[in-house]
Amino acid sequence: MLGSTKEPIYDGATESRLSITIRLLAATTNWHTTEKCLDYFIQMLVDVAQKDNCIPENYYEAEKVVSTLG
Repeated sequence: MLGSTKEPIYDGATESRLSITIRLLAATTNWHTTEKCLDYFIQMLVDVAQKDNCIPENYYEAEKVVSTLG
């Protein structure tokens, strides 16, 4: 499970699924944003990324990715 989080979010990307997820969740902590706000930003990222991306779809999915770390 952890190995799949280290894959790039799409071919040619420099960010992995884990790194982008951690950065997104850090934004909620650093700037005290709501889950709804994070969902909005995630949707913007998904909209501009290539179609075959592995960006988490929402806050809940981001939390699931990080929870695999233990």
